[in-house]
Amino acid sequence: MSEFFLVAFGQASSVVLGVAFIRILTEYLNPAEYGELSLILTLGVLACTIPSAYFLAGIERMYSMAVEKKEEYEYYAAIKKMAKSSGLLSLIILSLIFVVLKVQYPVYWEWREEILLATLFTIISSYSTALTSIFNAARKRGLVALYIFTDSILKIVLVLMLVYFNVVNIYTVLLIYVILTVITLIMRYRSFLKKISKSSLLSDVPSAPWKDKMYQYSKPFVYFQLFTWAHTSSDKWALEAFSSTENTGLLVVLMQVGYAPTVIVSGIIITYITPILYDKLGDVTIEKNKLEAHNLSIKITSYILFTTIIFTMIAYFFHEPIFNIMTNDKYHSISYLMPWIVFSGGLFSAGQMLATKLSGELRVNELTKPKIITALIGIVFNVIGAYLFAVEGVVFALTVFSIFYFVWILHLSRYNKSSNSISSF
Repeated sequence: MSEFFLVAFGQASSVVLGVAFIRILTEYLNPAEYGELSLILTLGVLACTIPSAYFLAGIERMYSMAVEKKEEYEYYAAIKKMAKSSGLLSLIILSLIFVVLKVQYPVYWEWREEILLATLFTIISSYSTALTSIFNAARKRGLVALYIFTDSILKIVLVLMLVYFNVVNIYTVLLIYVILTVITLIMRYRSFLKKISKSSLLSDVPSAPWKDKMYQYSKPFVYFQLFTWAHTSSDKWALEAFSSTENTGLLVVLMQVGYAPTVIVSGIIITYITPILYDKLGDVTIEKNKLEAHNLSIKITSYILFTTIIFTMIAYFFHEPIFNIMTNDKYHSISYLMPWIVFSGGLFSAGQMLATKLSGELRVNELTKPKIITALIGIVFNVIGAYLFAVEGVVFALTVFSIFYFVWILHLSRYNKSSNSISSF
């Protein structure tokens, strides 16, 4: 139980300090600036979407398998090589994005410096995420909680420095994002070196087998990750195209106030349970392991759904005071949509819990179709919703997507003795 409280502490501190961060930014950035910042971040994420999917997807799942086979150093060597390839590929994709913006969309070419910072932020964040995944898989809960808490504190300190010097703008906010990720990466890497022998990273350890295994495991993630990016970005770009950058900013703040905390709170449970679930699965060909993992995942999903109902009711009755506390009054006009955002976030989180179980069973390929199709449906609804009803339409689109996604993943997650995992693992 102490493990759970460590995870809860880390995630809860992220939510609480995140509230302070949102309050500061909304005080100094107007909705149009907030919208521009979010659009720039979508382009930074685009540069890293495919490389990071190949790089990150298999790290946590493969850890227990590497430990079981006593091949941790080979596993670490594979991650090191994948990290280098991922960063290089992201920079190549960024170059292509710059060419397209320069030739086809000169109005957005003016954002080139900010997009570069957003991409660097995303690349460095992926390296920090990789190390956090290793710590979490090894069940170093205290270390993970400490770093989440430290990250949140540093973010507040850095943005307060901008406020003190009166230089809060899109460029400086992105700059502190990059500085923050560099600091946190160094901290994580120092802890990682204490965990293993430094010489093991320098020695010629055969990494190809584990690199191939992680690539094979990650392939489906690459297929649907691009569609996931398109879906999560389409609401902002649809509002930019059919409404206004100001409405884009209003939507982003609404998501940060209602959707993100719901997903983070659900993530407390998912983060805690994932390594336990993977340990239980172990050899996925053993029927008893699959049954225990299935029952555990269904129980956790039920908890998430119950929490979603509670949070949705709180958002319905208290959305105005919540926005008064968390945001500047420039953003209060959309507080009434908060219950729908909270409900959507909870349903999506419940679906993610079940998707984690399928991933642990090495049934990742089965996730490809629902991930891609629901993302495409979400994109269509986002465009239609933004065109017809602006922010309200996009929120409705998100609700439809979340319901459809949860129901489909729930259907796939039914216990089936005849379902087979990927035999090559």
